[in-house]
Amino acid sequence: MIIALSGSQGSGKTTLLEEFANRGYNVIERKTSRSVLQDWGMSLQEVYDDHKLMMAFQDEIYDRKLADEQEVLLSNELWLTDRSYIDILGYTVMVLGSDIRYGDWLQAYHDKCIMTEYFYHHRIYVPRLNISVVHDGCRSICPVYGNAIDNVMRGFHLSVLPAKLTELTTTNLTERIIEIKDLIEEIS
Repeated sequence: MIIALSGSQGSGKTTLLEEFANRGYNVIERKTSRSVLQDWGMSLQEVYDDHKLMMAFQDEIYDRKLADEQEVLLSNELWLTDRSYIDILGYTVMVLGSDIRYGDWLQAYHDKCIMTEYFYHHRIYVPRLNISVVHDGCRSICPVYGNAIDNVMRGFHLSVLPAKLTELTTTNLTERIIEIKDLIEEIS
């Protein structure tokens, strides 16, 4: 059973997952865009400058996430994971959505992300906090972009499997942990 913590950059997902890992919960190690860039020996700008490379980059992120999660998909144990396929879809749409060269590819990418979203037992949406995002070469530090991606992701989540979605109601770390633990107990 896999529960995904979803949300935009700066929402606190990584902090929450670290807290749960420290408390003995199973957390799937994530392969982020940073790991792809490192393995490819490229910068994000270099990827963005080549539309074919950009599609390959998004496919690689999807494939790595799928490989990591398939290892535990049939486990009877509870696993927590960072991001859902809707999250990676949201980022992809925000970056590539207005370019007509990506239309057919983006529709296919959308379809596979939505289909794979059904793997999750539940999703927890972690609303964006009003904190500064650290520049790491992968995440935009622009607050306007952060708010926009948060709205896009939240909208996708509400339109796909809303019965398997819970949105956290607090910004306090301790209260968020309690909320998630209560939800885990309720759905396990």
